[in-house]
Amino acid sequence: MAKIAIICDKRRITNDSKYPVKLRVTHKGRQKYYPLGKYMTEEKFDRIMDPAAAGKNKNLQMELLRSLVWAEEITSEMDRFSFYDFEKKYQGDPARGSRSLYDRFTLYIDQMKKERRVKTALSYQSIRNSFKKFRSDAELADLNPGFLREYEAWMEERGRSMTTVGIHMRSLRSIYNIAIDEGLAVRDHYPFGRRKYIIPASKNIKKSLTMEEINKLFLYEPKPKTFEDRAKDFWFFSYLCGGMNFKDIAYLRNENLQDGFITFIRAKTKLTSRTQQKPVHVPIHEYAQKVIEKWGSGSAEPKEFVFPILKPNTTLEVQIESYGQFIHVTNKWMKIIAEKVGITKKVTTSVARHSHATILKRSGASMEFISEQLGHSNLSTTESYLGSFDDEVKRMFTDQLLG
Repeated sequence: MAKIAIICDKRRITNDSKYPVKLRVTHKGRQKYYPLGKYMTEEKFDRIMDPAAAGKNKNLQMELLRSLVWAEEITSEMDRFSFYDFEKKYQGDPARGSRSLYDRFTLYIDQMKKERRVKTALSYQSIRNSFKKFRSDAELADLNPGFLREYEAWMEERGRSMTTVGIHMRSLRSIYNIAIDEGLAVRDHYPFGRRKYIIPASKNIKKSLTMEEINKLFLYEPKPKTFEDRAKDFWFFSYLCGGMNFKDIAYLRNENLQDGFITFIRAKTKLTSRTQQKPVHVPIHEYAQKVIEKWGSGSAEPKEFVFPILKPNTTLEVQIESYGQFIHVTNKWMKIIAEKVGITKKVTTSVARHSHATILKRSGASMEFISEQLGHSNLSTTESYLGSFDDEVKRMFTDQLLG
């Protein structure tokens, strides 16, 4: 029978002097190693695996031992051991039938990574870590209204906003719904909803600019080929091209530009709503065309990126970092421009999108048209983007009430 152990693999060391923690399986003199996703010094590994470990060390020890127990259960059920059969079962996930909330989050995170939805995975990873600090040993059965209110209070005590609380709770609800689908949780014990736990609604903060503010930005003349120049150009490219997300700008390819229009599938919906995918089709404004000519890569190859923001043949993680930096730098310089022209509101990349929708509404465009421009699948999403009318517009309509 195979021998199984959790070890600190000293054959490899990271730049910060840590070793990968692995499951080692030995059979007839042959050894294979399976990473457990942890890196630590030899001293820390010894502390964690100490039978007398307590607190965080004990929690981490139990997490590692779950993998060991899972592997031992697999081998005990095998009439004849083979690494091939072992790996088929072991890599099917030791936590698959677990009711531990930490395990449920981990499984979902792993699934998101397999689907290349890295940002979603990172978001759930952050929420999982927060929840672990609150109650590391919590299970699905612990999720009741009282427990959730305690978690909300715990987050508030640590300065988390209601928006953040809402995001965390909606993620927990998603995890619970998946568990119900897999037969690991009971619908009758569902803790969310009326007369149970109500998830806080995010306050809809209006982010749009007025037409006067848009004109102030547009008339500002930065020095050519500076960071200010680049930030202003891309901000207005988004504003004029259907409020295009900056991620979509980064992923634009030459094949998306045809006959004076940009046609693309939003990156945000590409993996999440395949049955409702509808291409966004917006005209290329004269200013936007100048931005393409000024900042474009110059390549005419259909599959090449329009702008040199992302490098081809890089990993998804590198791409996320690249367009994240693109957004960060644009926001930094648009803030500087806004201050120079006397705008006190935030002028970020998302404000370009919200302003596009709101200015269209104030110009009399139908909700259906605005929704199509933004690439939304339903009108309620579009409504959340729309800012309120200017005070001047309100006065004009009020003055007309008596003729």
